[in-house]
Amino acid sequence: MLRQLRTALRATSDVQDLSQRVLETAGRHGLTLAADFAFVRDDRETLIPRGAGADIEARTHSHLWDLTDAPWTAVVEPALAALRALSDPDRPQPTGRSSRSLIFVRPGSDITAPR
Repeated sequence: MLRQLRTALRATSDVQDLSQRVLETAGRHGLTLAADFAFVRDDRETLIPRGAGADIEARTHSHLWDLTDAPWTAVVEPALAALRALSDPDRPQPTGRSSRSLIFVRPGSDITAPR
């Protein structure tokens, strides 16, 4: 549910995807992408919907800090309503969260991409 929230917020924003900005910046500094992969975040295996809703309402996450009323009303409030509508908001839910990792190398270095 939170992944859909972040995806929906990205769609309402004119802010460029951070990973794209990192790729462009690395290229300007002569770095080449050696690996791009995702890994499961074991430290974020589950979340408790009630707590996630409280974090969203408090704008704990950086992608919520500068939201204007329009995306808050159109995107965030329906996500909060969905969290509140769960039959047991105190039961931990699996997240399936992962993080993306980009590894760069400088051409001519003796460092190779991980296999």
